[in-house]
Amino acid sequence: MGYIRAEEILPVEVIELIQQYVDGENIYIYHASRHIDKHGAQAHKSSRNF
Repeated sequence: MGYIRAEEILPVEVIELIQQYVDGENIYIYHASRHIDKHGAQAHKSSRNF
């Protein structure tokens, strides 16, 4: 997986908004077709039986 510099593809306003939450760190943005549940977390099933 390669990296893309945010300032190459995002408007300054979007970068400033993201920096309110995380500044100077790497973040990963899932591909839009990935299944995301209503809380924004990736849905998965546990293989453990309880």
